[in-house]
Amino acid sequence: MNNVITFSKTDDFAATREFEETFLPWRIGEPNKHGDGYVGYLLEPTHPAVDFCAKVCPMHVWTRVDGDDGNIYITNGWHFVNRIDYIITLSPWKEFYDYEILDFLNEEETDEVP
Repeated sequence: MNNVITFSKTDDFAATREFEETFLPWRIGEPNKHGDGYVGYLLEPTHPAVDFCAKVCPMHVWTRVDGDDGNIYITNGWHFVNRIDYIITLSPWKEFYDYEILDFLNEEETDEVP
């Protein structure tokens, strides 16, 4: 059974900053065009570094995914379902742990309907 580590602070990307400080994303991609705060470390699934790192150092690969709740999460490992893009970090994630980092809170879908 895996342990789950959750970074879920919702104030102005605090969970994302904690992720960046802890795991040190490798800035090898092009500067981000989406304006969501990332500079050079979101990698398209076809980027050659992703395939290489997934084979050689898989504990350094992370996947940004669309969550079922409408939020975006960063999760450790190489995932295909609901993936947006990949992140490679200089520091590895811990074996036997599942990480769930809230990357983007979709407030429209998380508000309760009366």
